[in-house]
Amino acid sequence: MSSPRRSPRRNRSTKLQRPLLPLYLNNRWRRQYIDFGHCRISKCTNRLQTADAEQLMELRTHGLSFVALAITAGATAAGAMRTSKEHDVIDYINTAADIGLNVNDDVNGVSSVELASYHGMHLVLILLLDLGCPLNKAGCRSNAVVAAVRNGQHTALDIILSKRRADASRVIQDAIKAFSDTGFYFSPLMIAIRKGDAASVQLLVSYGLAMMSDFDFVKIRKSIDNVLRDCYASISNVSHWCGTLHWSFPKIDRETLNWLWHTELLPCEIWRRVFSYISRGWFLQHTPSLGSDESEVLQSNIIS
Repeated sequence: MSSPRRSPRRNRSTKLQRPLLPLYLNNRWRRQYIDFGHCRISKCTNRLQTADAEQLMELRTHGLSFVALAITAGATAAGAMRTSKEHDVIDYINTAADIGLNVNDDVNGVSSVELASYHGMHLVLILLLDLGCPLNKAGCRSNAVVAAVRNGQHTALDIILSKRRADASRVIQDAIKAFSDTGFYFSPLMIAIRKGDAASVQLLVSYGLAMMSDFDFVKIRKSIDNVLRDCYASISNVSHWCGTLHWSFPKIDRETLNWLWHTELLPCEIWRRVFSYISRGWFLQHTPSLGSDESEVLQSNIIS
């Protein structure tokens, strides 16, 4: 008889995904972890409501509210139970907010807003945004925009972009700037295109937040045409420039085309005809070495 199949050994990365129990907390708050693990959210809310001032001060000192754990617990439910658990999470958040706790805490470096966005808990996400929670928490690598795109949560993405468009623009730009310092790069546009998620791409474009960097283009140049065909079925050739697809060209292409357009050396209609022969990434491939004067770079892109 063959031996029974063994469960796969948990590696280090698997262990790190589990919520870590802070040993510095008293037994009352350690039981929160256990109850959230069993999705007993209402019991955790009651424990929060009946805590005395000293016990609440312990949470404030450590910046904890267990909201991130509550969202994680609620996200495990499915079907009709999911709606019930989401309302339990909302009750827990309101309780935590009323007693002055930090509702945007995190689990393993993922904030409450990111978790609500990733799991598509729309009512929870709206509540957290209304409470003033940022899209990216200090100390967390990613942000809520990326979380929504990564899990294909289009309604959550629409909520974020409609309620916090300026903040979303800032976190996307900050991610591009931080890449050279941290080595981590979180681009919602790049993630959406690599997944073939046309709906997320269209949402980003509609809010003016489809920021195609040169790095993005290098990573998705082989898959972008397929996504663009899904987004723009009426455009026969999505590889060449047209005004509608201007956003999809890498940054250096857009800047060069903008510069040529505003020189007013040719009428607009002629520029459109000329640009229509330019394929995506042409200027990026023909850019001279770094260190050249900006005006020389632009001239070289055209003359060479």
